[in-house]
Amino acid sequence: MMHLTAGTKLGSSELDQMPSSFGGWRDDVAIRSAANGTDALRDYAERLGVQLTVHDGPTAIDLDWLWRRPLAPRGAGAAVLRAVCGYADRTGRPVRLIVLAGRGRLLGYYTQFGFEVVSSAEDDTSSTELVRTPTKRGAPRPGLAGAALLHGF
Repeated sequence: MMHLTAGTKLGSSELDQMPSSFGGWRDDVAIRSAANGTDALRDYAERLGVQLTVHDGPTAIDLDWLWRRPLAPRGAGAAVLRAVCGYADRTGRPVRLIVLAGRGRLLGYYTQFGFEVVSSAEDDTSSTELVRTPTKRGAPRPGLAGAALLHGF
């Protein structure tokens, strides 16, 4: 993740001029845009074709919904999740989310971004709560080393 610049908000024309790949400097622009809070994150998600419901709380950021629309490019959801995590790191707050029952394959996906299970589902009818603690810039996160190599970070 890159530096967050307070007060930066990009217009759609600036984003349209950027390359369409994810995981590179385009994500840095989105993260800098996130200085305006969760509104900027939702705008970024919308531009990438991702539905995002995220709430700024005083002690944590609640990620309620993250879904890549069928016509959105591959990697768009990961780009938005990286932006949310970057924003959380810079504000020093954890990110909380719940994986609904029957969606257990998502647990591995979220652990790649540093999320850890807080309360585990006891059966297929229970949900699982995950939390990602904020990291300092440049600090390694468990589970991301392999993902970083795959995506060229």
